[in-house]
Amino acid sequence: SPFTVEKGYKLYFTSPDEETALRDAYSMREPLLTLLSPDEQNALAERFGFDYRTHATTVAWVILAGSAAGAVTALASMTNGPRLGAVASLAVALVVGIEQVLRFGRLRRGPASSMLGFVVRPFARKLLR
Repeated sequence: SPFTVEKGYKLYFTSPDEETALRDAYSMREPLLTLLSPDEQNALAERFGFDYRTHATTVAWVILAGSAAGAVTALASMTNGPRLGAVASLAVALVVGIEQVLRFGRLRRGPASSMLGFVVRPFARKLLR
């Protein structure tokens, strides 16, 4: 098998130092950090050189596309009449989509938070210390 190690060789795994682990965590989460509040984004800019312009528009477009797909799916599921779940799905998709459209304008002026920031915040705690 291509993954066997020849007899006599040993593999060692070492943990990265704390600063490397923190930088790696920042790199992996960087696009989603654009959903945090402007104050949090400014703190990340001071600590890591974070620039919201790198990913914010792309993230907003992806969320907008997902909300549009959710709206279409909700509408398609209402062919036999409205159901509570489908109506709720449609409402959430519309609210999220409208928020992203409004964010596009705010992003021209500076970092702009999203209502979805609460999803990202737990994963950014170590980065914001």
